Amino acid sequence: MSTVGAWLRRTRSPRGERAERLVELSAIVERLARVMEPGYIPVWLHKPVRGLDDEKPIDLLAQGEWRRVARLISGLESPTLT
Repeated sequence: MSTVGAWLRRTRSPRGERAERLVELSAIVERLARVMEPGYIPVWLHKPVRGLDDEKPIDLLAQGEWRRVARLISGLESPTLT
């Protein structure tokens, strides 16, 4: 039985660092849904992004570096006109 599968079946709940990562991911996905097509979000999360030094957002989130991803999304939410 996988950990995620147990969470989905509600036989176990995430705890500690895993719970924190899930909360961060949820907040990021919610913000992304406001600036891009929801179907593109998984693609965006798994591809290298220039604004993140060619890191994949999902990898940064897994490492707890959600603030870097959040800063980039802030720029997408409020683009500046030049």
